[in-house]
Amino acid sequence: MEKRYLTIAEASEYTGFAVATLYSWISQKKIRVSRRGGRVRFDKLRLDRFMQEGEQEAPKPRGKNKRKA
Repeated sequence: MEKRYLTIAEASEYTGFAVATLYSWISQKKIRVSRRGGRVRFDKLRLDRFMQEGEQEAPKPRGKNKRKA
């Protein structure tokens, strides 16, 4: 049986986002977590939904990094 709730390290590996980024999103209330006994747990279903909601076309490059000929 696959586990549904992930630790911060497991969520980082699962999503590819840094632990610091996940903590930042928690503090900004961008992503919901469960807390039990002072430990943070991520629901895989919510993580999947969060990732799907964030899917969009890649942004077009801005003019800042254009090469000069």
